[in-house]
Amino acid sequence: MERMMGLLLIVLLVAWVSPLNLSNEYLRTDDFDIVTVKSGENVWSIAERYAVDDKSVRDLATAIHEINALDNDARIEAGQKIKVPMTDIMYSKAKFAQK
Repeated sequence: MERMMGLLLIVLLVAWVSPLNLSNEYLRTDDFDIVTVKSGENVWSIAERYAVDDKSVRDLATAIHEINALDNDARIEAGQKIKVPMTDIMYSKAKFAQK
């Protein structure tokens, strides 16, 4: 009985966490840009620089936090290198901005 309850808890946990990852495209990519944090920057400001719209900023900030295993307050320091997940639309935006 305890084994069944443990298994049920694991299944429920996976079901609860998985939709979050499936709806956040940044958590599904395996392509990253390595960013060296500048003085005064935070996760949100970096996400704003890379994202294409407001919803993307939230999703990207969440992904940066998770991918880099940041603590709860997501504090980063100048000189720190962090991974920023990249998607196809982000590359298109970057190419357009360079023209």
